[in-house]
Amino acid sequence: MQQSQSGQQERTEQSRRQSSNRAINLDISTFPGMGIFDETNDNVIASDEESQIDESTLHSGHNEIIEEEIEEDSSSNDSIESVNETTTDEFEQENMSEVCKEEIEITDIHAEPDLFPDVIESEQELDVQPMIIKVPVLLANVNTELTVQSCYSVATPMTSINRVDWAVKEIKGQVYPHSNVVYLKGILIANVEYVKEGPNHNIMQEKINIPWSKTTNITWINRPDWPHKQYEEYTFHTHEGDGEFEVHREMFETFAEEVHYDIDHIQVVSVTRIETSTLAFDAEVNLSITLSQNQYVNLNSYSRKNNP
Repeated sequence: MQQSQSGQQERTEQSRRQSSNRAINLDISTFPGMGIFDETNDNVIASDEESQIDESTLHSGHNEIIEEEIEEDSSSNDSIESVNETTTDEFEQENMSEVCKEEIEITDIHAEPDLFPDVIESEQELDVQPMIIKVPVLLANVNTELTVQSCYSVATPMTSINRVDWAVKEIKGQVYPHSNVVYLKGILIANVEYVKEGPNHNIMQEKINIPWSKTTNITWINRPDWPHKQYEEYTFHTHEGDGEFEVHREMFETFAEEVHYDIDHIQVVSVTRIETSTLAFDAEVNLSITLSQNQYVNLNSYSRKNNP
């Protein structure tokens, strides 16, 4: 019994081995990546070389895919940058065109200042013609003192003097060219109010002219325009060459306005005495005189001088 059982076990094991061998002997090509089975042993021997080759090919392919993706990303970034550059260039061109248009409009405004009176430019840019007018120009202020001592005969006897009023009848002067000396002369008027001698004691008036003259130094605020006269003489030989000469004379003269003398104010301190048929004056007179002259003035230069 034991022999029969052991023989039966051996047969079952052989049949099992044969079935397993048949299963192992299947076509491995239908199962890629599987290992090779040993027919004698039940252990599976893995093909390391093939698996390593497959893994390397897989890694290389994966790396190639990653590199392609990186190249695509870089190309897309380059395209985006190029698009941004083109849009920036177009924006700058539009801004430059707008600035050029504004500059053209501004130059048009400068070119036609008469159409835009509110736009005021300097004289150099617009080439403005100078505005010249003729006006009185202050030359100097003169303060001078006069001492008056004189006696005048009167036809009507006087008992007393009520009041004496002083005035300047006229004043003249002469400025010496290119100097600071001026000669002044004029006439003072003393208007005397007095009481006539007699039973009625009538009040009378008498006007007395008192001439005066004075030479004084002045300080110029503005120089006057001086008249100028010039003579030239030219001597030529005659065409005949006989030793005779011809003399040509030339005269050149420039004119200037007269200097005007005006009284600003007068101050007089006087003492008047009646002596039989005469009237005596002792007076100290202070005169303030202004010298002026009509001159041509450039208003453009004056405005630049006072408004730098």
